[in-house]
Amino acid sequence: FTNMKNKPSQSPEDELLVMTGSDDGYVRSWAGLSAKPNPRPFRIGTGVATMAFSPERGLFAVGAAKYFALWNYTRDRRDHAVASQIGDIRCVAFSPTGKQVCWAAGLSLQCIDVDDKLPVATLRGFRGKVLSFAYTPDSTRVFSASDDGQLMLWWLQGRSKAVE
Repeated sequence: FTNMKNKPSQSPEDELLVMTGSDDGYVRSWAGLSAKPNPRPFRIGTGVATMAFSPERGLFAVGAAKYFALWNYTRDRRDHAVASQIGDIRCVAFSPTGKQVCWAAGLSLQCIDVDDKLPVATLRGFRGKVLSFAYTPDSTRVFSASDDGQLMLWWLQGRSKAVE
């Protein structure tokens, strides 16, 4: 395994399933106590910057340069892909309910519904690049941090800042 770029992600559904992404453009899964990789990695095509498991549904999200994708690892297929028009993707996360997924790219956050793949929110207003974000436990808001030192709380429904 070469040039691992991000931390391993562990499936919440299967404590023995771990996935890793790397600069070689592959996501590999590691299952069972043998710690041997599954023979068929997921080909992303460009270096994997970030990834996250859904809390359920057998999905994981990947951010690689300007590419975001949802993969169904139980069916071994890609469910959705989109090119980021706003910058390289730095982080991805599913909501605690698993019904939404967001990714940070450039000066904004993009959020979509996992089922219909339609936009839920595009959060703009950052003065610096978004470095990280996290959903609140009820999945209605997102905290975000940017490289200019800002910490913001966003309402997803109204797509507005709750606190800056």
